[in-house]
Amino acid sequence: MEGHPVRVVRFMDSDMPGEIVNDFTGWDSDYASTYRAFKGRKWSEISFELLQNAGFAGVPFDMYNFLTDEAFRYYLPAWIVIALNEQNSCPDILELLCSSVKPYRFGQQLEPSFNPRYEVLPVAQKKIIAQVLQLAAEALPTSMRIEAQEATNAYWSQYL
Repeated sequence: MEGHPVRVVRFMDSDMPGEIVNDFTGWDSDYASTYRAFKGRKWSEISFELLQNAGFAGVPFDMYNFLTDEAFRYYLPAWIVIALNEQNSCPDILELLCSSVKPYRFGQQLEPSFNPRYEVLPVAQKKIIAQVLQLAAEALPTSMRIEAQEATNAYWSQYL
């Protein structure tokens, strides 16, 4: 998927986030690995290799779940670039990205934790996420397209 039409450059011109990981009790290895992988790095410095070698116990891209909302938004462009460029190295990565931007609904309401992460994004950035989901729905194998389609239908289609 290299050479994709989605442009992520200038996705985020904001300052690096102050807090990297969510508040928690106890400094377990996953929080520590996440902190070390992201702290002091610009989003453009986050690479597939860095995340793979960060010492995270689970799937490296689960580290994004440990980030504060501010840090998640700041580092999201890195995840998008990695997901699009490393699809052959890690086939699940694009599906994981789609899952992470998929809001869950409770009746007509979006999941409360979805709003702080995405509602504050400028429309131009929301359009990029919608385009990535559309690209994923076309590129993923049929069995993996569900996350991209559900994410698009639940929220992002309004930005296509």
